[in-house]
Amino acid sequence: MIGGYIVVSLYCKENGIKDTQIQAGKPNQNGYVERFNRTFREDVLDAYIFTNIPQMDKVAKKWMDDYNGGHPHQSLNGMTPWGFKYLRHKVIAAHEIVKPKMNDSKESVLTFSPPSMVEGLHKYLKG
Repeated sequence: MIGGYIVVSLYCKENGIKDTQIQAGKPNQNGYVERFNRTFREDVLDAYIFTNIPQMDKVAKKWMDDYNGGHPHQSLNGMTPWGFKYLRHKVIAAHEIVKPKMNDSKESVLTFSPPSMVEGLHKYLKG
């Protein structure tokens, strides 16, 4: 990875970016990456015995798809991105049915921001 570090260093120098590193023994300075590394190690590397790189790559890609779409996100009030996308499409589809009946208006009236939409969907589902 020395070559990659040199490329990043040159890029930073050319673009006026200050290249800083975390202090040795201080993983909390890079918490997001450390959390990801721990999760990947526990879920993939410690859970399987691989005999070749393509086998590991296949498992890692499957895990990555689930990690990116199937895990709850705080920004979505605990919903998964896949769940949020599904419910959002249902709301939009329902809106398309109702829209022509709303004061003969052809304009969209859905103006949710994602957090308020999630709260509304949670209330609807708990109903």
